[in-house]
Amino acid sequence: MKVMKFGGTSIGTSQRIKNVVDLIRDGDQKIVVLSALSGTTNALIHINDLYYAGEKDKAAIAIEELERIYQEHANNLFESTINKKETLCYFKLTFSLIRSFANKPFSMCEALINLSASLFERKEPYKSTSI
Repeated sequence: MKVMKFGGTSIGTSQRIKNVVDLIRDGDQKIVVLSALSGTTNALIHINDLYYAGEKDKAAIAIEELERIYQEHANNLFESTINKKETLCYFKLTFSLIRSFANKPFSMCEALINLSASLFERKEPYKSTSI
């Protein structure tokens, strides 16, 4: 079985994500691993640095900018209104969780439990044909 990993610039634009979809839809079974979109890791590190420097307003702006990038990808990729809406809802939930880190002390375990619980509330898995 093939294992394919994509991240960074290989999924940095909507068109590149579509290219990856074309690569993985060859009919063969495979495991596909996606890591962060281009710029995401650096943006999260920057947001973290802003919070620790006491720059909460700048951190909030940086979060909004990163969320906007993800929203643009969803709007550009999904043809189905329902899939687009559910993806945007997922992003809203994820970025709300990121914003909550600044408002109260948390443990990584607590954050993962909260995020996992929200992910598993979904009744149907995303299908690869939805893009």
